[in-house]
Amino acid sequence: MSPPAIGIRNPVLVSEKGAVSERVRLDDGWHLVDVSDPRPAARCLDTDGRGAIPFHLRAQRTQVARQPDLAKAHEQHRPSINEVALSRVLAKSK
Repeated sequence: MSPPAIGIRNPVLVSEKGAVSERVRLDDGWHLVDVSDPRPAARCLDTDGRGAIPFHLRAQRTQVARQPDLAKAHEQHRPSINEVALSRVLAKSK
C-alpha cells in the first residue's frame, strides 16, 4: 500500500490557492482536494535523522482510523450487481 500522503501531495503541489485538485485515487476511493492554504512540504526528521519512521507511523494510524468509516459506508451502501446489465455487457464483448 502506498502512503496516503503521497497520493494527495502530488496533485496538491501543482495547485494554487483556491484551486481544486484533479481527482485522486486512494485505497478508500476517489478524492478531490480543495487547496485552501498551500505550504511548502516539510520533511519530518527525528533526532537520528530518520524521516521515514514518523511518516510510516502516521500512515499506519491514518489507515487504522479509516477502517470504521469504511465499514460504516459499506453497510450503508452495499454493492449490488445488476445481473441483467452484466449479462448484456458480457454478451457484447464476445
